[in-house]
Amino acid sequence: MSRPTKLILFVLLPLLLGIPAVYAMLMWRPANPLTFRMERVEEAAADDPAALRTVHIKIGNAGSTPIHLVSASLGNGTGEIAGDHSGPIYPAPWFAPGGYTLTIPARGSVDVTAPIDPVTLETPPVDGIFVHYTWTSKLKWKVTVLSLHLRARLPASLEGLVPRFPAEEDVTPLQAPGK
Repeated sequence: MSRPTKLILFVLLPLLLGIPAVYAMLMWRPANPLTFRMERVEEAAADDPAALRTVHIKIGNAGSTPIHLVSASLGNGTGEIAGDHSGPIYPAPWFAPGGYTLTIPARGSVDVTAPIDPVTLETPPVDGIFVHYTWTSKLKWKVTVLSLHLRARLPASLEGLVPRFPAEEDVTPLQAPGK
């Protein structure tokens, strides 16, 4: 092989290998991928004003990669559930089409609902409500599915060689309507 050919290969090979590596680094765990904005709150039933209220929430993804939402629930900044009976955000990811995650498209949004205690809504500030959520990027989700597939097919003695890729956990404030 001639010297110019070796030089070209020496320069091009790392460059060509570097492009997918940089892509993977950027798409593996984007920073603060999701926003949660309260759209509206359904009125309480006339016969039971203390019943849980339904909050309509828009989940936005400003990033350039789809995000798989594994779970999400309303709470306060310390992780305690906001109010006495607030709970998970619906549609619950495990009922989503395709199973197990709710996919938020890149630069897109999804509308969901969540039950919340009326006392929490009446106690200012609404900015004190946070969303605790577990998520993974599309690239990491694909690698996780491949990893689980390999683990299921390998002998028990080799399962430990396949790495696990846990989902990310984040907390973000629930934005009040109009923000």
